[in-house]
Amino acid sequence: MVGRCERSARPTVFFCGPDAAARKRVRRDIVDSGILAQYPGFVTADSARPPQFDEVRRVASGEEASPAGVLGASPTCGNPMGAAVRVRRVGRGGEVALATATVGAVYRLGEELFFATAAHAFVEQDAGGNVESHGDFEFDGDFDDEEDSESGPDFISEPGADGDEEENSDHVQAASANDLDLQILTATAEPRGPISSDAVLAFQAEDIVVSSIDGPHPGLDYCLIRLKQDDPRIFGDMSALNGACNIHTIHPSCVASAPHDGTVIAYTGSKKAFSGTMSGTPSFLTLPGGQISQELWTVQLDGALADGDCGSVIIDDITGEIGGHIIAGSPATGTAFIVPAHLVFDDLRTRLGRETALAQRFEKCQAETSSGPMDARRAKMLTTRFHKMLSARRIEKLRNRLRSNLQASRDDDGGPHPSSLPPSYAAADRGIPLVPTQPWDARSIRFRKMLVSLSSVPTSWENPGLLDEALTLAPLDQLYAEAEEESQVFLAEAQSLGTGKKPAWGFQDCLIRAVMRWFKRSFFSWVNNPVCVRCGSPTLAVGMTAPLPDEAARGATQVELYRCCHDACGSYERFPRYNDAFVLVQTRRGRCGEWTNCFSMLCRAFGSRVRWVWSSEDHVWTEVYSTHCERWVHVDACEEAWDEPRIYTERWGKKLAYCIAFSTDGAADVTRRYVRSAGFALERTRAFESDLLHIINEIRSMRRKSLPLVDKFRLEKEDAGEDRELQRYVALQIAHEFCKIDVANPSFHSSKPLSTDSVKTREGRVSGNAEWVRARGERPFEGI
Repeated sequence: MVGRCERSARPTVFFCGPDAAARKRVRRDIVDSGILAQYPGFVTADSARPPQFDEVRRVASGEEASPAGVLGASPTCGNPMGAAVRVRRVGRGGEVALATATVGAVYRLGEELFFATAAHAFVEQDAGGNVESHGDFEFDGDFDDEEDSESGPDFISEPGADGDEEENSDHVQAASANDLDLQILTATAEPRGPISSDAVLAFQAEDIVVSSIDGPHPGLDYCLIRLKQDDPRIFGDMSALNGACNIHTIHPSCVASAPHDGTVIAYTGSKKAFSGTMSGTPSFLTLPGGQISQELWTVQLDGALADGDCGSVIIDDITGEIGGHIIAGSPATGTAFIVPAHLVFDDLRTRLGRETALAQRFEKCQAETSSGPMDARRAKMLTTRFHKMLSARRIEKLRNRLRSNLQASRDDDGGPHPSSLPPSYAAADRGIPLVPTQPWDARSIRFRKMLVSLSSVPTSWENPGLLDEALTLAPLDQLYAEAEEESQVFLAEAQSLGTGKKPAWGFQDCLIRAVMRWFKRSFFSWVNNPVCVRCGSPTLAVGMTAPLPDEAARGATQVELYRCCHDACGSYERFPRYNDAFVLVQTRRGRCGEWTNCFSMLCRAFGSRVRWVWSSEDHVWTEVYSTHCERWVHVDACEEAWDEPRIYTERWGKKLAYCIAFSTDGAADVTRRYVRSAGFALERTRAFESDLLHIINEIRSMRRKSLPLVDKFRLEKEDAGEDRELQRYVALQIAHEFCKIDVANPSFHSSKPLSTDSVKTREGRVSGNAEWVRARGERPFEGI
């Protein structure tokens, strides 16, 4: 809102930049387009710099103040951060002046300590420089003493507003006259003149070990000076270093790699520690005396800046990350611009050829720290920051991997090349959050092709005519009566527990339970070795044979051949393996594959949403969506098991790697529902986890592309809810493992008596004969 007073203020869109002609051209184009007619009351304006800055200058120079008036008291602890120090500045003519700067971060190089401050404090800056010729990123101002129309805002009235160009011109001149010129503000300098070397204790250019001015990136504006704990130029009276510290409330922990919206602490030479807010959006500015635009981060301090605050370090008050050091700002508004610390670190690493570490703690600096619980706001901000850091790290790893793969493909001459081999699957990244990546190695691509092929199984059940025909084979009256009776039992149990209690299962759930019992006990039969139809004797497996024409016509891709054990008979029996559920309702026999295929189709015929769950350990089963419970429910018709997802691990003792559920709506990795304990988890080596996530998303997109938007949103909401459910299983298992720890002897789990559930886990598999179950490793569980 801009205006001469509060009542006349109007919403104004500012265009800021050094090119006055470009600013006016953009505003004129907007007026000609008629866009503003849709927003009555809005006007446009342009300025060489944002209107909130009265001036932008380097906070380390000025001729009017005295160093004595700026120099703060010497620190009473051994940590020099925020201490105001005097420096000798050498002018172009060789004259010397005293200036003030602030000690920033402290670095450790080998066994020595060095403190950082602004390099421009030691050198007289050129306050001139025509910014009109500097790039496209000079958003914040005209750094020359241009005419008033260049530094002040110009206004155009909204379309249709009364007033002529002369009135607008007066408005421009009035606004320009109120703006202050931009100038360099480096250290506070005394009037130039000869200064005795013994007159005052000050740092000089000879003390600088490393300076950005001498390097490839002078705009970083830093220099390092060796730190000595007995240096009176920093600590003054050494007897006053008693270790007590009420300034350094936050110690630096690491370097921020990107700006974040949040609160910070600034250790300045004028006001010591005071708070502020950092913007998550970087700025690109050409500072007074600069030649090119550079990246700077913006901090709004809770108070005014002062001459001599250059070099002050900015630290995140939650994470302890160093954002950078102040080199310029708008003193009256408290807006400061800082050089990102990670750029300084990178420059030092390149120039010195070794890593630079932060000096995080000082023996004589006992900062007051809170031992109470962390409040919700700080915890939320830390969590958000942690997720962003992990995400950035993960994306960078993926980019590096892609670059290495591309380089390997260029270097590959057609033969095996060591650099083109994929990394170990056991060493796959376990970053959070997981970022989907397209499969690129041969193993992951094969896994993708297999999963895409398996995802088509549920689509074969979506034939309304065949589904209606399948229902004619079921005793509908019996099944619906059983479902009604059972649902009433669940309702009565819920009512007995008090008002507002929800039944355990709804009517549709009870109907599927009735279908499961009928399917297991009356409809379908299990086949180990088929019985000889001629004499009724058992048979022995001979091998595989080609399907006959009628078997192939019904979808059989392979046929098992068996020979009668009775020598006098010796006839052969064929067992074709059909994949078509509508054929299976006619044959009504098979093993777990046929059972699950046929039963899942019947559940679909009875109106339930169905999943076909594939396990990499040669087993399949069904999941049915319960609208009553709003979740997917495990169903295994072979075992007559309802909502017992841990049956395979804790009852059979089977270890699983992948459990992937397929439906007409897509796919989902539901392994966490069936593998609760790490002792039952096999290593997942068929693809990287990020590749598997990409494959799952690809199958979902494939199956949902023709759905209405409202159905897509509903399914996405279901996916998110199921993911939370699966995460909860992991959390519950971790809590369960903690509860088993014997506090007196943490190395061992406490021994607890077996519960009735534990006895049930030893029953083993029901379907299949003992030899077949033993061969598959699905015998009763004896413990891990």
